[in-house]
Parts: sequence; structure tokens; C-alpha cells
Amino acid sequence: MINSHFVWLGSGRTRKFNLTDKPRLLDKAARARLPVPNGGLLLDLFFWLAWEKRMVREENNTIIIPDPAALMELLYKTVRFPRLDKPVAIRSCFPKNIPGQAHLNIQPDDALALSEALSQIWTAVLPYEDVSRNVLFMEMVDVQWEGTAVTDSSAGSDRYSVIGDRYAVLPRPGWFGRSKGDLPDYGRRLQKLLGGVRRTLGKGVWEVTWGDDGRICWILQIKNAPA
Repeated sequence: MINSHFVWLGSGRTRKFNLTDKPRLLDKAARARLPVPNGGLLLDLFFWLAWEKRMVREENNTIIIPDPAALMELLYKTVRFPRLDKPVAIRSCFPKNIPGQAHLNIQPDDALALSEALSQIWTAVLPYEDVSRNVLFMEMVDVQWEGTAVTDSSAGSDRYSVIGDRYAVLPRPGWFGRSKGDLPDYGRRLQKLLGGVRRTLGKGVWEVTWGDDGRICWILQIKNAPA
């Protein structure tokens, strides 16, 4: 039986739901075996399951979770959301007109911290509003370098930044995948990562939030950027 309360990244099941680009593109990248941290999308149905069981309620325009331990049991034992091994980032996946939220370094077994993150995220969309309350759980990466990169399938080079620096030109690899330019090791790994993004997602302009741990350059987020 397919679980309808969550979608695991890399399963390819995001296409079955009306979702924003954030989980859909990460799922597609993970399915193509690009380096995406382990994670899954907790669907709107989980919110309503918790609501029906009175594990969440609304008070003064705020979502309240009275028993964090009970909600964690619902998540892991009833719904069988896979328990991640590392601290997680919990991010909202709402439409663009609703400000996004990110809660970082949440221990998967910390019922109080997990519930506080979900409470704040769900409060942005109150129960009477017709918006899906999808929430992304993804393992944190112990990054040494991080930033954003923009790759345009119709252009001959990419742009990238490291946190705190301006954008710089990132040349495309040459023949046989050889790196061009005087790049640090993470720059060469980023080159290959962006090539995988173009092959996987096809034509378009893609903005990638990336993080490099010294061995692997990871995709943390992807979105369709304006041309």
C-alpha cells in the first residue's frame, strides 16, 4: 500500500500531487541520482490526520500542538515516516505568496523542537485557508562552502556565489568533462553538479542552492529562475 501522508525524495511520486517546484525538482534530481540529502515531503494529509485526532488545534490564529510526543508517535509509528539519522532542516513548501520558513538542525527524536517547527510553519496557513500544508524534512549537510548557482541551458557558462561573495562566472567543463579555469576543488565539483542539473531538468534557467562538505557538492534547493 502506498503511503499517502508523505512522499520520499527520489521516489518520483511528487508528480502525482499538486506541489510547488521546491519538492518536485528535488525529487526529480534525487531520482536521477544527483546528490540530494535524504528527506521526504510531509503532505497536507498529515496535518488533517493530526487535526482529526485533536493533536493539533487553532487558538488565537496560532496552531497549537498540545502533546509533542503524541504527534511524533503519529509521524513515525502510525504514518511510518522514515526516521532520519542526522539533524534535519524542516522547511515550508507553500505557494510563493506565503513567506517561506526554515527551521534548521532539528534532532529527529526531539519531539518538542519538531513540534515547535511544525507549529510555526502550519500557523502561516490557518485551517480555514485552502492551501496545502506540505512540509519538507531533509538531512542537514555539514558544509564547508555553500552558496547559490544559476545555470542556463542555453548559455555557455554558469554563475555561482559562495556565501558572502558576489557572483562569479563558472566555465563549463571542456572535452571529456575536464574542468576549465583555475577553480578550487569545490568549484570543480559544482561544475559537475550543474551539468547533472541541466541533463536532468532540461531547458530552462535553474537556480541551485548548493553546499559542499569537502567531498560532495550537494543540492539543497532548486527553483526555476527568471531568464
